[in-house]
Amino acid sequence: MTINEAVIEVMNIDGWNLKLETPSVATGITGKGKTCRMIMRINKEQDEIILSRKDYRTLMNSPEEVKLYFYANTKANYIYWLNDLIVGEPVEVVSDTTLFGEVKVGYYLEESQASITNKYEQKD
Repeated sequence: MTINEAVIEVMNIDGWNLKLETPSVATGITGKGKTCRMIMRINKEQDEIILSRKDYRTLMNSPEEVKLYFYANTKANYIYWLNDLIVGEPVEVVSDTTLFGEVKVGYYLEESQASITNKYEQKD
């Protein structure tokens, strides 16, 4: 089971009815009966929380009532409710995980903006 599948399973146990459309996109119904779309991203390379402009536009242009962004990094996982989230100006983010450094345009998010934060226990 992937992390994304596990996230969907836990949410469905809590009364949601989500299904993966692709390995990183889920759609369905919230526990309160609203339509929902969620994009999930996992980044083990950096601690900064980044929402790509492409993901933001995809979610905001979707017809679903609830738009969620799940992000997991080395410190925690977060769920952002994008419907009311105020993002700043887009910035160019350079990923140095590829040979030439892939440039993406995105938004830095703060932990405090997340609706749900699940911090991992750090072992010494």
